[in-house]
Amino acid sequence: MKKAESAAGGGIAPAGKSPGVVRRSLFRYSPALVLTAIAIADGGRFADPDLWGHLVFGRHVLLTGHLNHRDVYSFTAYGLRWRDYEWLSEALFAFVYGHAGVIGLKLMKFSCAALIVSLLALGEGETGAPESAQFAVLIASAVAIGPELQFRPQLFTFIFFAATLYLIGREIRRGAAPLWLMVPMMALWVNFHGGFFVGLAVLGLFCAIVIIGDLINGADFSRARRPGAILIGAGAATLCTPYGLSNWRAVANTLSNPATRRLIVEWRPLSAVMRINLASQHAAPILYLTVLGLFVAFGIALAIAPRADDFPLVAIAVVMIAGALIAVRNIPLAVIAAAGPLARHGGLALDRMRGRPDPSAVDGEAMPVASACRWRINQLALTAIALALAINTGLFSPRLRDGIAYPAGAVSFMDASGLRGNILNDFNWGEYLIYHLTPDSRVFIDSRYDMVYPPKVIGDYVAFYSGAPDAARVLAEWPVDFVLMPTDSAAARYTAQRPDWRLIYQDRDSSLYARTDSAAARLPGVPIRRVPPPPYFP
Repeated sequence: MKKAESAAGGGIAPAGKSPGVVRRSLFRYSPALVLTAIAIADGGRFADPDLWGHLVFGRHVLLTGHLNHRDVYSFTAYGLRWRDYEWLSEALFAFVYGHAGVIGLKLMKFSCAALIVSLLALGEGETGAPESAQFAVLIASAVAIGPELQFRPQLFTFIFFAATLYLIGREIRRGAAPLWLMVPMMALWVNFHGGFFVGLAVLGLFCAIVIIGDLINGADFSRARRPGAILIGAGAATLCTPYGLSNWRAVANTLSNPATRRLIVEWRPLSAVMRINLASQHAAPILYLTVLGLFVAFGIALAIAPRADDFPLVAIAVVMIAGALIAVRNIPLAVIAAAGPLARHGGLALDRMRGRPDPSAVDGEAMPVASACRWRINQLALTAIALALAINTGLFSPRLRDGIAYPAGAVSFMDASGLRGNILNDFNWGEYLIYHLTPDSRVFIDSRYDMVYPPKVIGDYVAFYSGAPDAARVLAEWPVDFVLMPTDSAAARYTAQRPDWRLIYQDRDSSLYARTDSAAARLPGVPIRRVPPPPYFP
């Protein structure tokens, strides 16, 4: 009893079962609430710039039965080494799309959102937080992570990450979680997405905190042996990939590349992205304010109601929040990590301010105090709301809207005119062009980025896209047949001023240029100016 009181107060609690905590599951309290949160999290759907490439690369794996270890889609990196560490998720995307089309992709994404939200709900239930606090945090988390739950391999990192935190939380509360599942999970994770290293880092942080807790409490480190052995096993499992140890090098290269933050917005700090969106009068700051609100609430709840019995989860959440402030692509990981501790400490903080006893130490029924008939009516009403959300957001529609403006008009014009060649393209359009124009055309760059393209190619692209003085050198050095850029870009304006290049197609979204001495520049009726087609996949 003395040890339990020490763990609930200050210091670092040892790993093991936390006595006096009643698990309150939202699945028992109101499963329709969880379903509503799933519908909210899955509500945003659009064709991400990477989706086109994932389908092409995955289709190659399904048709040939092997990976393509060399690039065949670009003219700037043709034949160079390509480590496609997302190959398994791409094969799954291609399989689902090939057999069930757009609706199949949407249902797959809905299933992934359901897994993530369900794991969050299970993790919150392990904390013993009041159901009202759990539900509020779950809904806010669904709103915050929803825009990032797109048709990308990151979906599987979010699933595996949420599962990892659930296992750690259960280990802290019950002392008997099946942590060994981390080993087969890691063997899958490493083939689905490069975010596998986050799972290892979190498990390593948990082991370190257990060891520190044993040092403080004068224990013999026996509690760290099992998670430590699982950490070693999970680390070995990351080699269960066609790329072996080089997979780690590819991920490390992406994380350390100095050009990443300049080229890819989602790698920039949260404050910088908010400024960009405010300047463009974009609605995204509302989302980011929701995220910041969750982070602030997390800090306030910890300050009002500190506890040490979930210190490992709190520490993980703090690290992930710091990562989200550094790069917005980490926001879903931070929200997932903060959900459990926020529900726990938020519930304690509210009860402390109201003068109520610690709810985690009071046994009680998870079911609401209401008649069975009223509860069923409530569940039916919430289920109807969730279904209405799913229908209104297009879950069962065979159409998928584009996430950005793609050069659909220019590609249609090239197809109709029989134009093929090397295309100096916008970075975000690379895999769209690969999907629609290969194998007869090749791109300058695409979203595989430094998985295949050397620093010179990336640097030359940045120089040309910004209309820098080196843009002329880029056109002279590379065998470019066409320039395809956003109409309002500096690169398009630069190309339009050059006498050796001629505009042959233009609409609101894209401008296509060909060399003046080429057959494409002499097509009858050029330049063609049209209204771009409707923005829908594919």
